[in-house]
Amino acid sequence: MFPFDLLPHEVEDETARFGRVEAMRVTPFRQRPAVEFWLRRVTTSVEENLWFFQEARRGKRWNFVLTYEGTYDDYLAGQPISYGPDVELNEREFANCLKWDSWGRMLHFAPGELPVPGRFRATLGASGEGVWLDLNAPPESKEPCYLAFRWHPQACAKQLWDFDVDELRAHLKALALEAEHDVSFALRWSKLSPLERHKQRVKVRRGTWDEANELLTAALRTDISAVRNADWRWVLLSARVGHKDYLWRSDSADHYHETPPRLRVWKQLIFNAFEPYEDLDLCKRYWCVWPGDNEDDSLFNIRCTAPSAHEQMEALLKLRQWAKRKVPAARLRALFET
Repeated sequence: MFPFDLLPHEVEDETARFGRVEAMRVTPFRQRPAVEFWLRRVTTSVEENLWFFQEARRGKRWNFVLTYEGTYDDYLAGQPISYGPDVELNEREFANCLKWDSWGRMLHFAPGELPVPGRFRATLGASGEGVWLDLNAPPESKEPCYLAFRWHPQACAKQLWDFDVDELRAHLKALALEAEHDVSFALRWSKLSPLERHKQRVKVRRGTWDEANELLTAALRTDISAVRNADWRWVLLSARVGHKDYLWRSDSADHYHETPPRLRVWKQLIFNAFEPYEDLDLCKRYWCVWPGDNEDDSLFNIRCTAPSAHEQMEALLKLRQWAKRKVPAARLRALFET
């Protein structure tokens, strides 16, 4: 057995499951000659299957973890790579990870060590990017919720390789105390609910986001052709190239549907009144704010269960009362014709 132990600051010993240690001889960092590495698979408390590794000859007091070196559709730069439970890592794949700086360091922080309450894990990528993971967060899905940040202004493979673990922890804790720093903002962002995050990113120039959301919900409830006897979601996207609003039905083989004409009219009226917009300055300043998929990318995401007749009548009255103040009388009659 190789002398390969993971340290308390790198993994939660009480919940992690450890695989066997393997040896691989590869050429690291585009240099020669080949070097022997020890690798070990670890299954974490959030069911990630990660590969940790260390250079055999150096016997450092810390280890490294394989990470993504760039941001893709479903992955963030600095996010640890989670392999399938039965997927094995070969020498060629491992060598490519080293070649393209697809690795990083992992640090755990106990309650009280950071300015935000709870247990956190940081993964710092050699690209200068990293992710927080709130280990106390209630699981909202089967996948861990990583929050991206930039911890170093540029790629920093050499520094990260040699950074003493105590110095690295102290450095990250200091950045977490700087209110405007990306590391600190992402840490605070982790404590906001999905709705609170959404309302930080999407704002309105007139009125309130909540009022606009209520009116859009009422519009969906009154559109019989859209609702019928199903549960629907109406996703209203930002005005980026190629983005188009749609209706989504969870219990249908054909999930996606175009927004019906009447709903499009209501959407335009409500958007003209409230002028919702995406705070692009906030998105560009802090990496964790920028949405990564269509649902997060929405300005509004309206969920509507099949309404009763009473609920439909209430929604209709709400829309009528609001529209009386905003819409000419002739157009108002056309809106409510059945």
